[in-house]
Amino acid sequence: MGHDLAAPRVQLRHHPHRPEPRAGVGPAGTEGWGAAGRQGRQGAGGWPPHPLDVDARRHAAGRHLDAPRDGVAPRGDRRAAVGLLGGRLRGVAARRGRGAALRRRHGRLALAEGGDAGRMRTATAQHATDVPSVPTGVPGERLPVVASGPDAFGWWGMWGLIATEAMLFGSLLASYFYLRFRSGAAGWPPDGIRRPELVLPLVMSAILWSSSLPVHIADRAIRRGNQRLLRAGLLAGFLLGATFLGLQVLVEYPKVLAEFHPSTNAYGSLFFTITGFHGFHVVVGLLISLWTQMRARQGAFDEHRHVTVQNFAMYWHFVDVVWVLVLLTVYISPHL
Repeated sequence: MGHDLAAPRVQLRHHPHRPEPRAGVGPAGTEGWGAAGRQGRQGAGGWPPHPLDVDARRHAAGRHLDAPRDGVAPRGDRRAAVGLLGGRLRGVAARRGRGAALRRRHGRLALAEGGDAGRMRTATAQHATDVPSVPTGVPGERLPVVASGPDAFGWWGMWGLIATEAMLFGSLLASYFYLRFRSGAAGWPPDGIRRPELVLPLVMSAILWSSSLPVHIADRAIRRGNQRLLRAGLLAGFLLGATFLGLQVLVEYPKVLAEFHPSTNAYGSLFFTITGFHGFHVVVGLLISLWTQMRARQGAFDEHRHVTVQNFAMYWHFVDVVWVLVLLTVYISPHL
C-alpha cells in the first residue's frame, strides 16, 4: 500500500517548535470561552478530553502551539465584523432602493411595457422627443423604450419575408409563361380546356383589392393613437379577405375541377399551384389579422408602439399586389 503525500497547498502546517502569539479567533482568543464550552460538553456527555485537543496539549506542555482554528472571534472583533457586514448590507439595500426609484420614475427603462416589440437603440437628446425614452447616464444620450418602422428589427424582417415570397411567385409565373410558349400547342390552354372565366375572378379581385383600404386606414389611425378606427379597419379588412377566400374555395374551384384537375396536364398543375399558393398567403394574412385584432383589443398598440400593425399592413398589401400579377397571368393572358 502506498502512502502518497498530499499537495503542498492542502497539507497541515508543521509544528513551529517556538512560542507563537495567540490568534484573534478561536477559543484561545477569549478567556474561558473555549474551556467553558468544553466543560459544558463534558458535563453533559461525560466525555474525557481528547488527546489531540489543542487546549489540552497546550496546558500539558506548558507552551503555546498553533493558534486554534475552530472557535469564535473575540467579542471586540465580532462587533467590528458585524458592523462591517451591516455597512455592506446597508450599501446594497441603498443601491437597490435607488434602482427601484429609477424604475418607478421611468417605467421599465429599455423594456416595452406590455406592448408591441421593437428595436431599442440609443439616440441623441434632440431626436428622443418623439418617442418615450430614458437617460442612459451618458450626457446628451437617451434610450428609446419603443421603436416602429425602419428602427424596428421586425420591420426589416417583414421586408425580408416579402422579398423571399416575391421570388417564389416570380418563379411560378415565369414557369407558366415558359410552358405556354414552349408547349407547341395550337392554343392555350391546351388539350381543349376552355379559357378561364373572367366575371368571377374580377369580382373576387375587386373584393380583395378593396380590403387594402381599411387596412391602410387602420395603419394610419394607430399612428395618431385612434384605437377605435384601428379595430374597425382591421375587422373590415379581415371580412373582405375572408370573402375573397370563400369565393375562391367554394365557388371558383368547384367549377374548375369539373373541367380539369391538377394532374390533367401542365396547365392544370400550374393553375392550381399558382392560385393555391396565393390562397395560402391569404390564409396566413387572415391569421395575422386575427392576432393583430386580439392584441389591439388588449390595448397593446399606441401612436409610438405599432410595429405589428405596420408589418401586417405591408404583408396584406403584398398579397393584393401579387394577385394583380396572378390575375393578369392566369386569367387574362389566355384571352390575349
